[in-house]
Amino acid sequence: MVLRAWRRLHTDPALLRSMHGWLTLFWLANFPPVVVLYLAVPNEVFQDFCLFYLALVSVYANVAGEWSAWQASRVEVRQQEQEGS
Repeated sequence: MVLRAWRRLHTDPALLRSMHGWLTLFWLANFPPVVVLYLAVPNEVFQDFCLFYLALVSVYANVAGEWSAWQASRVEVRQQEQEGS
């Protein structure tokens, strides 16, 4: 059952598009709380900068990765629709 779901996840472009679209929104929604928490928690300047930088890079990497995967999935869906017509 798990293997079947795993195969469907990797072979169904519409499912991939939907999944990556929601994950993109999820990571974008997580960005403001990261900034607010950084501003609300007082620490030494250097440690704060390092932590904030790490958080921004992490959020950016997740958003960019999910966004690009979502866009690729959208292209696959269009290709599949064109083949079916």
